[in-house]
Amino acid sequence: MGQMDKFKNETGKQLQEDCKTHASGMMRDFSVLTIDASLNPGTGAWTSEFTNHRVLVGPKDKVDACKGKIEEKMDAEGWTFEKNEQYHEQ
Repeated sequence: MGQMDKFKNETGKQLQEDCKTHASGMMRDFSVLTIDASLNPGTGAWTSEFTNHRVLVGPKDKVDACKGKIEEKMDAEGWTFEKNEQYHEQ
């Protein structure tokens, strides 16, 4: 859960600020984290899987700028999660 807290309190807010100018006028621009947690009742053990959903829809220059900021922040900081990426350039 530490990664979720870090994304909520630090990284997500920084990405919003970094992408604010480029995201203006885009149809879609988001990068969110979800967690799928399961409990094994027999052992009492929890398992969890993080997924980073990235959806960018808009002009190529804006998609590239936001994608670059997301990759710079998320991929370079050692996050451990699956990615669900959708990039659509107009």
